[in-house]
Amino acid sequence: MNLPIEILHADCDARFWRGRVQSHGRLLAFSEENLRLVSWSGTWPRPLATDDELEDVIGMQAAHALRNLLAKTGSTPSPGILSGVELSGEEQSFDVFIHRYSGHVIVELEEATAGESLIQSAIDPAQALARRLQASMSAERMAATATRIAGALLGYDRALLYRVSNTGEARIMAETLRAGSRLGSLADSAPLAEAVFLAGNPPLPAIRMIADTGSETMPMMPDGMANEQPDLAHAQLRCLLPEHAAALARHGIAASLIVPLMGENGLWGVLSCHHPSPRRLTAPERAGLELFGRILALQLTEAERRDARLREEEARQQLRQMTLEIRQEARAADMPSMHAHVPALATLLRADGVAYGESGRWLAHGATPDMHGLEQITALSDSTGDIYETNDLAGLGQPLGRADLRALLIVPLSLSPRRHLIFFRVAGPAGVTGQRGPFCREDRARHRGRTQGRLRGYRGIPARPAGAPGKAAPADPGRAEPPDQEHHHAHSFHRAPDRRPCRFRPGFFRNAGGASSGTLTRP
Repeated sequence: MNLPIEILHADCDARFWRGRVQSHGRLLAFSEENLRLVSWSGTWPRPLATDDELEDVIGMQAAHALRNLLAKTGSTPSPGILSGVELSGEEQSFDVFIHRYSGHVIVELEEATAGESLIQSAIDPAQALARRLQASMSAERMAATATRIAGALLGYDRALLYRVSNTGEARIMAETLRAGSRLGSLADSAPLAEAVFLAGNPPLPAIRMIADTGSETMPMMPDGMANEQPDLAHAQLRCLLPEHAAALARHGIAASLIVPLMGENGLWGVLSCHHPSPRRLTAPERAGLELFGRILALQLTEAERRDARLREEEARQQLRQMTLEIRQEARAADMPSMHAHVPALATLLRADGVAYGESGRWLAHGATPDMHGLEQITALSDSTGDIYETNDLAGLGQPLGRADLRALLIVPLSLSPRRHLIFFRVAGPAGVTGQRGPFCREDRARHRGRTQGRLRGYRGIPARPAGAPGKAAPADPGRAEPPDQEHHHAHSFHRAPDRRPCRFRPGFFRNAGGASSGTLTRP
């Protein structure tokens, strides 16, 4: 399922229709300074006029409750919610959202569902999540469980959980699809950019729901001031532009729901739900989903840390075993003794290829350049004597002998003799993020200099987006670490959030010799 580029890379604000709202609710915009009416949606049943006061529009009792709620929300655009509010002259009660943004107070009203409890609706999803998730779960298994719970509780045909990097790149961690659904799977395709949080700037809206991509939208009143309408960036009733709504409809999506998963350092991920027919969640249900999302983000963050610790311990065990075997083989002092260990080095960093070189002699495994390309690449590190990394090998203009290589990490093990360890990753399909990706975020060498004959510690950094063609996919959060070298340069390699180095034992490659100069050997 290949999705059109206009919904893959659409700008957040440009995708929404300024001056129009969804038709299942009412919206009022007041001046923040004096709470006088500035604009209102065309769904309001009776005539209104600019400069009307809040009490004149919704009644004294409801206005008093909303003023108190507005005082509690503070200056952030996060909305406050009241359930079962009765308006003057209205028989139906309403669920009301209220928030401040860009000099206006936005009030949104949706008809309340009989018997719907705000407290119970907020607690039920969180309780269901807490009962099902276990502390011993891996992050991937926890994500799969969360999507199944979300799909069952919310009644959407498809639920996906995206892991979002701090550069905005999204990777589908888990997907649940209801049996017999017409929508199909998105696991092997590029992520839908209707997850508007990926392109937006903080502060992020709480939840974004499109109830019906095919429904008629309603204009904001009064007429003739579309370019002067209040900013509805955080409004619940904000609607898509017709071309973007039509793009979703062409792929069978009639309703969508997006729940941000906020972690310690901002947006951790996005829970996205799709349905082939119109579907609207009530205001209490959406309030419950916000709590659901916060709990899920905390659980997933902790699970990722736990997974990283397990990977680090596994890497340490592999390195200890590898070091022991190399020492036992050191009597031969011949480079072919490294044959069995070069592939293992690739698995430590989940690289597609790895090459070990000493003074022009090379051992290579997996996706690597030819010998001439390896020599050209090592010159990038020799100029600084430091670690070199890039996510755009094609941009270097170096002849590599392979066109699919996109990311590399060069580790200079020693200067005399010249020893290098180089890891490679290949590019995935454009816009599709796989399990492996670039070793770095930016196309640049990291100049750290030398400190008393030793290289400074290397700290892994997040990957930059892989949506553009020719870029490798984002790196896996957990990383192993290249070896120390006795009496030579050494470095550490670890995952930034945990700040836990995973060092190779000294002398890792000390006794690895080689064949004649200018050779490339593959295990």
